[in-house]
Amino acid sequence: MRSLMRARVLLLISLAVAGTTATTCTARSAIAVVPTASLGVDGTRDSVLAVVARLAHRYGAQEQKPDLQAEEHWIQCFSRETLMMCGKVYRGETQLRIYQARATRLTRWADSMNHELLDSLRRSFGVVQVRQCDWRLSGDAEGSGCRIPMAQ
Repeated sequence: MRSLMRARVLLLISLAVAGTTATTCTARSAIAVVPTASLGVDGTRDSVLAVVARLAHRYGAQEQKPDLQAEEHWIQCFSRETLMMCGKVYRGETQLRIYQARATRLTRWADSMNHELLDSLRRSFGVVQVRQCDWRLSGDAEGSGCRIPMAQ
């Protein structure tokens, strides 16, 4: 059973990689949450990932082992069909990457989940703490993540 699940996950990742390298048919979204003073980095991370897990399960996504892309330092990942959603701490922020292979845009259910996730996080942490962001792939030791905005 485990080997079947692992094979399914590897196939999903292969499809996502093939879609990314062979064509531009991969829909993407990313969200960053700045830690709150009261929760700190770890408390914010735990609270964000609890919201992610609740919504992922409600939308039928299954938790996956985050070690499939060890260089990215994922803490928690979920998948459904061709969608993969993973969370990590990057430069002090809790960041989420959502990508869906073989789609130029997120499918209707994935887009609904993405919007509901963004709304839920903004309700929980405040509009100023939560932003959609531009995910940057990197070969750095800390992995990839959202660009951190310059202080204003």
